Amino acid sequence: MQPEVVESGSRTIGNAPDHLLRQTSISPAISQSPQPYNRSRDEDSFSPSSSPDLTGESSDSEPIPALSPKHPTQTVSRLKRSFSGCSISMDSVNIIIERKPENEGGTIFQQFAVLSNNVLGAGILAIASALNLMGVFWFLIGLLVIAFFSSVTMLIASHCCEMTKKYTWKEVLLKAVSPRFVVFMDILVLCLVFCILNAYIVIIRDYSIPVVEGIVGEDLTFTVEQIVLGIVVFLILIPLCLLKSLKSLAFTSVLATICVGVTVLLILVACIMDGFSAAKNIKLFDSPNVFAGFGIIILMFGAHINIPQLYYELKARTVPRMKKVVVSSMTMVGLLYLIISFSGYLQFGGAVKSNLLLNYPNSSWITIVSRLSMLFVVVFSFPVLAFAARTILLGLFNTKSYTLKIVIFITCVYTLTFFVTDLGVILGFTGSTVGSIVVFFLAPFAYLRLTKEQAVKNRTLIIFSWISILLCVVSMILGLKSIFF
Repeated sequence: MQPEVVESGSRTIGNAPDHLLRQTSISPAISQSPQPYNRSRDEDSFSPSSSPDLTGESSDSEPIPALSPKHPTQTVSRLKRSFSGCSISMDSVNIIIERKPENEGGTIFQQFAVLSNNVLGAGILAIASALNLMGVFWFLIGLLVIAFFSSVTMLIASHCCEMTKKYTWKEVLLKAVSPRFVVFMDILVLCLVFCILNAYIVIIRDYSIPVVEGIVGEDLTFTVEQIVLGIVVFLILIPLCLLKSLKSLAFTSVLATICVGVTVLLILVACIMDGFSAAKNIKLFDSPNVFAGFGIIILMFGAHINIPQLYYELKARTVPRMKKVVVSSMTMVGLLYLIISFSGYLQFGGAVKSNLLLNYPNSSWITIVSRLSMLFVVVFSFPVLAFAARTILLGLFNTKSYTLKIVIFITCVYTLTFFVTDLGVILGFTGSTVGSIVVFFLAPFAYLRLTKEQAVKNRTLIIFSWISILLCVVSMILGLKSIFF
């Protein structure tokens, strides 16, 4: 039987060279009407334009070897050298040629910047209060442990994407578990977004109300504060959340990272100018509430929801390349957290607030610049998170209409600010519950399910997966205990 050049899944081979067609049983219709291809970004398929060189010469102008029915293995080996950028496998007598993406996606540095921007956020303002809650020793231990296992679970998530060739959590989980569990995870992520948006609105209130009080010349009552906050929510935030696309806000990603960097620098300068006034009163081992601070730190390293997309967009994506992105990003973020936490703690000691910028006088230029910077971060990060909630809501309700749903969702978030006003409590609770599940449980659980039937397993990843799941359970139990009991 003569070997055939065939279709594999959604990948199609067209315009094969004449000397290859003459030695195969490929249909004449295909040879007469070749279909050049183009790799679609959203589909693993081929469509017109930007095809590989199948015209009889490879990229380095060497002729493609003729197919030898007597020595197919040798022919495949020679074909591998001829098709630059292609992966060729052999199943019986069928040859499958798969084009690998070469110029798509971001470089390691670009993905490092994107991941760092995803991790960093307004929650950085609460990291000094975590240090105050945990004491220096336990804070450093907690920061190292959480940063390490957060990095590990990001890489496990990348392994899951590589194994399934899927690049959204929903698709990965559908390969690993039942659809009902996927719905449960959607609801869980929706709760996580809900809590973070609530923290953002609390930050907006903390920074905008002093401005209004300065304008009117008197302190506002709580009711008036909520009315002012409601005006900001319904006239600014909700319209931004109803944008059909977030492309118009793409420029804010880089600016938000710059704003966070400016805030960290100003806080460090303020601490140095103050002469580390609280350095004599620092607590090395005294820890009033270790696990409440633990929950805050967990949330500070949580960007796992976006890892499948980041991995998909990585140029020439492989897990080792993704490892470089994750390690470099988490190292840089960890250093920034150390700077801002110790700067705030050494300046204010046990008096440091859950929102660090509230410790500074309203008239200080450092306060004004820092608050404006973080307001920019919060206001333009808010619609990005709300967009994630919108996507989940549309999937849960199986509809394309999102306006009413997102308005109701954000109204509920705003309503919660009437009852919860402490940023540290919000972040501590969120990190100890849904944050722990997303950071420590989601990727390891999916990986264990995907490798359950495999004969050869990566024992190191399996061990780290079980340790991460155990860490999730412990942090949830002790975190909730420390907050409510």
